[in-house]
Amino acid sequence: MLSMLLCIVAVAQKFELKVKTEGLDGKKVYWSYYPKKDKVDSLIVKGGSFTIAKNLKTAEIITLIVEGARIPSYFFAENGKAIGSFKLDNNKFTGTIEGGKLQKEYNVYVELSKRYSANAQKTWEAASKAKKDKNDSLAAHLDKALDSLQADIKEAKKKLIEENADNLLSLLLINQSIYTYDYESLKEALAKSNKSTQTSTLEKVKVGNVAPDFTLDTPDGQKLSLSQFRGKIVILDCWASWCGPCRAESPNVVKLYNEFKDKGLVILSASFDQDKAAWIKAISDDKLAWNHVSDLKGWQTIVADLYVVSAIPDTFVIDRDGKILARGLRGEKLRDKIAEIFNK
Repeated sequence: MLSMLLCIVAVAQKFELKVKTEGLDGKKVYWSYYPKKDKVDSLIVKGGSFTIAKNLKTAEIITLIVEGARIPSYFFAENGKAIGSFKLDNNKFTGTIEGGKLQKEYNVYVELSKRYSANAQKTWEAASKAKKDKNDSLAAHLDKALDSLQADIKEAKKKLIEENADNLLSLLLINQSIYTYDYESLKEALAKSNKSTQTSTLEKVKVGNVAPDFTLDTPDGQKLSLSQFRGKIVILDCWASWCGPCRAESPNVVKLYNEFKDKGLVILSASFDQDKAAWIKAISDDKLAWNHVSDLKGWQTIVADLYVVSAIPDTFVIDRDGKILARGLRGEKLRDKIAEIFNK
């Protein structure tokens, strides 16, 4: 993710976080300062709870990663005491933390995001059924509804960022949606904050720069590198089997690939999965007949780091020289870009 160095006035911060747990005894909990991934410390949950108490020279965001859970929890380490509740049931993790002002505002956004995700999943499932039933008018209506949901959550996040431009919450939210920014608009957004940031990571994947190379395993265990496709037009597609919006986009990408594959279009799909069986099944179910790779590390995949991906689906259009031509295009916009390239 984006490497942020926060310049904050050094004020002593003392906090204590007590978390009640269920299904976590014997599991490890790692914590680190966001957005760095270097683990600062860890503990083993015993007796249905754990406590973290620290003195900090600065306010911080702390990332808590529970062994066996895919999704991390974020804690705003403000002065005072905070409480939490974590549960792991059949590999499904749920966690909440109640703390200071920023934590409360972040929690409101998390609940909004959950409602959006649930609605988006239902809409995607209905749209998929409509397409299978050849009900084109209903499918088109549901696709527009999905676009509307995405616009709503984007606007809600934008408003929250603007309202918290002078604190850590804005930087967390910007980082989580950094794929929506180009290099210049990111600098403009961060300029409204009284903190500074390094944008060197994002600069590497801005339009016009050479796409970072990587090598990952295919479903059958072979090594495949992005650089192997130099001389071709490539769509780097970031997705996962568990991602509803990604699966909703699959028919569009299949149609696009079938239209332009004979002209030389290459698609390299990098999965953010952890479950290999689910990954392979999704490839088969959605008839994604192109190149696929993954390190099966979920959000810890090297592709997320190299390309500053904080939400999926995300796409990168890469030219024959390996340079990035466009980012974040989907549906007709992606098709129009590819058509523009091949029709020159």
